[in-house]
Amino acid sequence: MRNFLRMLSFVRPYKGKFMLFVVCAVCFSAFNSSLFFLARNFLQEFFADPSARNPEALYFLSVTFFLVFVIIGYFEWRRIYLAHWIAARCVMDVNNQVMANLVRMELAYFDRRRSGDLISRIASDSAALQQTVLMLAMLVREPITLLTLFGTALFLDWRLTLIGSFGLPLAAVALLPLLRRIRRSSRRGRETMGERVDSLTQFFGGVRIVKAYGLEKNQQTAYEAVNGRIFKYELKRASANALSRPMLYFLVGIGLGLAILYGGKYVYAGSLDPGTFFTTVIALLAMQRPLKSLLGALNKATDSLPGAERVFELIDAKPAIVDLPDARELKRFTESIRLENVSFNYDRECVLKDINLEITAGQTVAFVGPSGAGKSTLVSLIGRLYEPTAGTIYVDGIDQRQIRQSSLLAQIAVVTQEPFLFNTTIRENIRHGRSGATDAEIEQAARAANIHDEILAFPRGYDTLAGERGMQLSGGQRQRVAIARAVLRGSPILILDEATSSLDSESEHLVQQAIERLVVNRTSLIIAHRLSTVTTADMIVVLDQGCIVGRGTHEQLLATNDVYRRLWAHQSGDGAFAGRESDTAHEDDQTQRAPRRELAHER
Repeated sequence: MRNFLRMLSFVRPYKGKFMLFVVCAVCFSAFNSSLFFLARNFLQEFFADPSARNPEALYFLSVTFFLVFVIIGYFEWRRIYLAHWIAARCVMDVNNQVMANLVRMELAYFDRRRSGDLISRIASDSAALQQTVLMLAMLVREPITLLTLFGTALFLDWRLTLIGSFGLPLAAVALLPLLRRIRRSSRRGRETMGERVDSLTQFFGGVRIVKAYGLEKNQQTAYEAVNGRIFKYELKRASANALSRPMLYFLVGIGLGLAILYGGKYVYAGSLDPGTFFTTVIALLAMQRPLKSLLGALNKATDSLPGAERVFELIDAKPAIVDLPDARELKRFTESIRLENVSFNYDRECVLKDINLEITAGQTVAFVGPSGAGKSTLVSLIGRLYEPTAGTIYVDGIDQRQIRQSSLLAQIAVVTQEPFLFNTTIRENIRHGRSGATDAEIEQAARAANIHDEILAFPRGYDTLAGERGMQLSGGQRQRVAIARAVLRGSPILILDEATSSLDSESEHLVQQAIERLVVNRTSLIIAHRLSTVTTADMIVVLDQGCIVGRGTHEQLLATNDVYRRLWAHQSGDGAFAGRESDTAHEDDQTQRAPRRELAHER
């Protein structure tokens, strides 16, 4: 009931149209009921003594029938149109609220949820939500029609009406358990549909791996298992739905049979005229249509309500990272970033512990260490994409929590190892760096990223579609478009997540040139997997098992830090620094113990 009432809250802004819908429903029912009085007059005229018949009355009745049906058709059209308008508008508003809330959520929210389930909620369950609104409209319309027909039948003959409708309360009591079963099965089925969408999402995203490793059979088996569970829940829902109508027919049929038996005796006795008897019975029969529609609406609303609930859960989700009421705008970053006793846990798993670090504006700082050491998480904390479990981060001497998140992120540009491009034009992908940038500024950024000439070589130039995830471009081209986006952003803090690690030598050279231009006059934070790319950094921070175990220049760390020496020896093939213990065994051990969450961040 709470969710039904919540759906009505989305109807409230359109109460004018909803009241018009109610008026149309009332008028439709009123004119529909008038047909029974016209039918009674016709039967009385038809069964009247031939000497008392009036041909002019017959003509009047035929014209009146026609006009009433025209009016009924008009109100039916207006009623259906308004119901669908309200439903579509409510769904649009709900979807807008869902997206408005999702974009506010922190990264950890998406880490904990399957993307397929979120997509299923927004796509499939939103369609169910529209069905719920339409069923709510029917739950308003059909009772009006039913009450109008019931009132008409009572007016014609109250005794026949009460006898014929005594089974209705029994039907309502009998249907409640079936409705609960429909709702329970529908909820479980929709949750499983989220698993199916997630399975498809993983297959499409990893189709190259599926083909390369011959995993087609595994994918097919997993997909069939999910479909089997959906079939099971669908069958339970359909079984309860199918049982509801025969139950209604049985209970209503008993009452109708008794009414015909009772009324027929009075007609034979001459105490009830045939016209009244027939029109009352027809009115009772006509009540079956809104009854069936009402039952169908209840079944469909019960079936689709879990979908609405799953959408509401997205609206009700609260972001863990929000701006404080007195949070202020951060002017352009000019001083330092300072981390004091910062720790971070993910689902009770310690990822970072007691981090103390200061980064001065203009420095190039590299973060290195074994996989799972906490490098990506540490950099994400600086951008407040995650909230520290303990400790404080200061930006230009201001507690990060006292800064508006939007103004903090405006200070940062990011280039990742696997750059993400949207399925739009190259021009728009670069413009995402700074909304409102001119075409000339976009081209200037592309030149700085060594990609301008290659863009012009495409038949449509800057209007070339990048494709889904930028797959219409090569890896080097995607990386340089991402760099152009960072150049256009013009932020004083730059985050580079091993931007050249997956490129061929020619592309790496072009990207490296672009990066060298990009880091000028910026504070650069580099997540480094290949130590050879950061030997000239102002400071290299070495992490291991979530702790800082060393910091300094390349030369200083080679001379003083065992972890850095092992990493360098392993990558350079130089065993001179690895005499005390087995480098490879140690690093493999670190990788095995690395937190899974960190591996996900570094992809």
